[in-house]
Amino acid sequence: MLTLGAMLLILLVLAAFLVGLHGGPHASIVSATVTLVVGGILLAAVLVRAASTGSLNLVAGAITAGAVVATALFLVFGIRSLAAARSIPSPLPREQLWTRTGVALTDLAPVGTVRIAGEIWSAEAADGDSIRAGTEVVVIEVDGLHLKVSPDPLRQESH
Repeated sequence: MLTLGAMLLILLVLAAFLVGLHGGPHASIVSATVTLVVGGILLAAVLVRAASTGSLNLVAGAITAGAVVATALFLVFGIRSLAAARSIPSPLPREQLWTRTGVALTDLAPVGTVRIAGEIWSAEAADGDSIRAGTEVVVIEVDGLHLKVSPDPLRQESH
């Protein structure tokens, strides 16, 4: 049972990693949260089963339970910190971000990262399409610490 649970958890972590890799920072948070919850459930099931059969090593159980509690506390306070960080104002006033140009650091499909005014920002392609890494972009909307951008029409190369 423990081996099966560990294998399932490893597969779940790999799936979460791939989702986060493809989906950007928000998908990473969601997939990590789901992985933590499902992993905690699997771990609790293994601990309950081991305790009911009398095969639970008390030291291993205490360490595991402590790790679960510490991870849960980190998750609770980590999400609060992420939410608080999202509302921190940018050093650049909003008005100075509109129409600023920069470059896409990652593919925006439609979410990724851009460099604007020397800072790295979370950004989304305004039209929902993808923008390739390296493309010059212009900011068309500011939503907290998240930007909506589109390819800069003045910097588009003619083919």
